[in-house]
Amino acid sequence: MTVTITLNSQLEQYVDGKKFFEAKDCATLGECFQSLEEHYPDVGRVLWDERGHLASQCLLILNGKHTPSNKLEKPVSDGDTIEVMFAVGGG
Repeated sequence: MTVTITLNSQLEQYVDGKKFFEAKDCATLGECFQSLEEHYPDVGRVLWDERGHLASQCLLILNGKHTPSNKLEKPVSDGDTIEVMFAVGGG
């Protein structure tokens, strides 16, 4: 089973400039991100906060639908796509 994670430009520096990562044999969103971090340990600096939770500025889009960051136990299926986006604040 393969789930594709689309990596935005804010993550490129941590993943050798790649735009996509294929997570294999993952059953949940959280396992997909664990797989990403196993391959690219530095990506954890922007994905996780000091408590080990997904950083509040991270937005997860699973198959085109926003998924709350506290739903990392959500099941994934072969062919699913996850987009990682970052909220931008300002005024």
